[in-house]
Amino acid sequence: MLKRSLLALCFLLGSSQVYADTKQDEGHQFLVQTSLWTHHYQHDPDHNNQQELINLLWYPSAQYQPETLTNSAYTWVNHTQWFVGAATFKNSFSQRTYYGYVGGRYRFNKYEFIEPYLRLTGGLLHGYRGEYQDKVPLNKYKTAPVLVPSIGVDIQQVSLELAAFAASGVMLNIGYYFR
Repeated sequence: MLKRSLLALCFLLGSSQVYADTKQDEGHQFLVQTSLWTHHYQHDPDHNNQQELINLLWYPSAQYQPETLTNSAYTWVNHTQWFVGAATFKNSFSQRTYYGYVGGRYRFNKYEFIEPYLRLTGGLLHGYRGEYQDKVPLNKYKTAPVLVPSIGVDIQQVSLELAAFAASGVMLNIGYYFR
């Protein structure tokens, strides 16, 4: 119910705005995401497949991108858009969990209104407690460093993404850009 309400709100707010015909990375962007589907590689009756993810990413405008990273001799770096974000969700064991991170999105060639990308986030995960504390490596003080790779596609204002969470499983996420 929460997911549907969040998505309905995002689309309602987004559709009420008028967008200028500008390049995607000229201004600040916010992406609000939720999870549609989760699959764990190993079946465990304790696993929760309803994450109730709420994820917010902020892509700063080009003027705020680090100059040392945007003027690189390596082409892939020039096509990477840097961001910061935060998420809350129920982990695999139904515990409320928080993830604060930074990352980069590598954008491939855009085809009309479809733009595929690869994204990598790195940050701190907090929330695996009690008997499940050891399910995440390096989880000292209930906080652990993590990397989350994903592959996705932007279709105008909507983002569809498949994200891997360690060697445990994958999530299909949907999001909406506010530009």
